[in-house]
Amino acid sequence: MTIDEEQVRKRRWSSIVHQSLRAAGCIGAMISLAVLVLVGLAHAAHAETLDALKKTYSEIATIEAHFHQRILIKALKREREMEGDFIYKRSKGFLWNYTAPKEKVFLYDGAAMWQAEEGASFVTRERVNREHMEGSFLDLVDDVTRLDALFTLVRSSREGEIEVLDLAPKKEGTLQAARIWVDRRSLITRVEITEITGNVNVIDFSKVVVNKPVPDSLFVFKPGKREVRESGRKE
Repeated sequence: MTIDEEQVRKRRWSSIVHQSLRAAGCIGAMISLAVLVLVGLAHAAHAETLDALKKTYSEIATIEAHFHQRILIKALKREREMEGDFIYKRSKGFLWNYTAPKEKVFLYDGAAMWQAEEGASFVTRERVNREHMEGSFLDLVDDVTRLDALFTLVRSSREGEIEVLDLAPKKEGTLQAARIWVDRRSLITRVEITEITGNVNVIDFSKVVVNKPVPDSLFVFKPGKREVRESGRKE
């Protein structure tokens, strides 16, 4: 092979390499663009889920649901199970009425949290600063209405027709993380709360009824003859 022929061969090879690199670059750019589009669509879908969830709960005047609760106590490596009914009425309060394994009540009347337990000769009344309850999901409806103000969406996934949202609290407190399961009606079917202690609280909701008449009398606690003990105030 002559020197001229060798130079021609090298130029042709160099041209092929450059064309291949340009093609690879185009393919890489297309893949990158596709990834960006998919990520953008995913974020848009997550935003739509959050917006739909907040809208649904902002329009709730009353809600009633049965719940089943599991609390994993990390230090004791033990799990407790409870169940009962949750009732909420806008501008009145909310009620967690436990029916098993023991009857127990947590009632917020708009100013104070009342606690009563089966067999106890006294009840506890604690005046509560609502800011201290934010993000705990005790007030399920109001917390969900302000979800993006209280939490950052970390990721989203699907379990069949259920959307699962992983959340991180924006303020430091007792909460480390939260997950919520949202059905096609934009109603929450499960809440999972992980505390900084490692304790995990999981609440499953069923038989959810929205915007049906609920009497105001449910949110007026009547201690009867039991002693009322004032608990430490949260200002």
